[in-house]
Amino acid sequence: METMPRQAINLGERGPHLLLVNLGLGQDKRGPLGYAETTYLMPDGSRYPTSLAGFALWKWLDATGRSPVAVVFACTESAWNQKQEALRKHAAELGLEPSKISPPVILGLPQTLEDVWAMIEPMESRLRAYHDAAGPVLHLDLTHAFRAIPLAHLLIALYFQERGLATMGVCGYGVFQEGQTETPYIDLSHLLHLARWAQAVRSFRERFDTTGLAGLLEQYEREARHAVVQSGMVPPPEVRRLISAARLAGPYFAAGLPLELGVHVGQTLGHTTRESLEKAATKLVTAQQSLVLELFDALHPLTPGQVAKKSAKASLVLDKQELARQVRLLKLWLQAGLPERALLVLREVVINRLLLAANPESWLEHGIREQAETVLNDVFRPEEPPLPSSPELKVLRSLWREITNRRNPLAHAGMCKSEVDVGQLSEAVEELVEKLEALLELDEPWQELARQLSTSGEGKA
Repeated sequence: METMPRQAINLGERGPHLLLVNLGLGQDKRGPLGYAETTYLMPDGSRYPTSLAGFALWKWLDATGRSPVAVVFACTESAWNQKQEALRKHAAELGLEPSKISPPVILGLPQTLEDVWAMIEPMESRLRAYHDAAGPVLHLDLTHAFRAIPLAHLLIALYFQERGLATMGVCGYGVFQEGQTETPYIDLSHLLHLARWAQAVRSFRERFDTTGLAGLLEQYEREARHAVVQSGMVPPPEVRRLISAARLAGPYFAAGLPLELGVHVGQTLGHTTRESLEKAATKLVTAQQSLVLELFDALHPLTPGQVAKKSAKASLVLDKQELARQVRLLKLWLQAGLPERALLVLREVVINRLLLAANPESWLEHGIREQAETVLNDVFRPEEPPLPSSPELKVLRSLWREITNRRNPLAHAGMCKSEVDVGQLSEAVEELVEKLEALLELDEPWQELARQLSTSGEGKA
C-alpha cells in the first residue's frame, strides 16, 4: 500500500476542496477529449491512466482524503460545448462522480492586463460560492491550458490566497512527452512558495521587516541542521544566530526602540563575523547564502560597539559611535516609511548628543535626561533672548524647535482640535536628520549647552 510523503500534503489545508481544471480543444485525432491517453505518475508514486490530466488529479485528491466538492472547468465556450458530454462520460468510466462537474468558467486568452482582470472576476465568483470561514482549498490543473493561461492562473491563485479567498492546494502540470507511456505529474505550487520569498525580500528591503525572512530561512536551516546532526557532525551556529537576531530585530524596529534593538541583536549575534557566517551558510543554506550575508550586512551595523551579557542596556556606552548607530537607524525608519518613529527617536538623539558633552556616564538616568530636556527647552524658548549664538547654535536652536513643533501634534493628537497633517512628514524629518548629522561632529554648540546643563544641575543641588 502506497503512502503519501509528508511534504505532498499541506497539513494546514482547511475548508472544502475545489478543483479547477483547464481545458483546451486539443486535437481531433486524439479522441473525444482531444488529448492522448497516458498514465500520470503522481508525486507520491500513484499512477492514474487517463487522457485528461485534471481527472488524474481528481482521482489523486479522492485517494488522499481531499475529495473536491466541485470540479470546475476553465475553458472557452466552444471547448465546453464540444466536450462537456465526453467529460461526464469519461469521469464515470474512471469511477468519479460526474455530478460534481459544475458549470464552467468561460475564459479567453489573456493578451492584455485587462484580459487578465477579466479572468479573475468569474474565478473569484466561483470561489465565493464555496467560501467558508477559512476559504476553500483551491487545486488547479494547468496541463491543458493554452499558452499564457498557466502563468496567469498561478499568479491569480497567489492573488486569491493573499486576499484570503482561498488556500492553495495542488497546482498540477502533466509533463507529457510523445512516445512515453508514463507522464510525470508535478506540483507547481512550490513556485508560489518562491513568491513568498520574493515578498519577504521586498518587505525586508523596503520596510526593514526582517521577521518574515527569518521565518522562511528557519525552515531550511532547521532541515539542514538535522541532516548535519544525522551525519554525526556538529552544525555551525552562525546561521541560526542570524535568524534569531532577525526575528528579534523586526518587532523592536517596528516599535521604534533603538537601544533594545541594538542590545538584542548584538547579544544574539555574539561573535559572529561575516566570514564565519559565510562558511556556515555554505554548509547549511547554500541556495540562500547571498541573502543570508545581505541580512547580516543590514543587521550587524545596528549593534552597539560593546554589549554586556548582563544588564546590557544599562551598560551601553554613549560615544560618537553609538550616536552614529542611532542615526543609521533614523535613516532606516525613514526608508521604511516610518517618519513618525524617526521623529520621536530624533529628539532622543539630540538629548544624547548633549549628554555626551555633559554627562555621558549617566545618559540613561531619567533625572539627567529630564534636566537636559529642560535646558534645551529653556535655552531655545522663543520668547526669551537666546544665548549669544554662533551660527551652529542657531541651527541647533532651529532644529530643536522644529522637532518639537512636528513631534507634539503626533504625540498628543487627541489634544488637538485641528487635524494633524502628515503630508510632508517624511521629507521634513529627512531634512532634520541631515541637519543633525552636520551638528553631531561639532563640539562648541554642545559644550555651550553642557555648561548650561551644569549650571542648572548645580542650582537644583
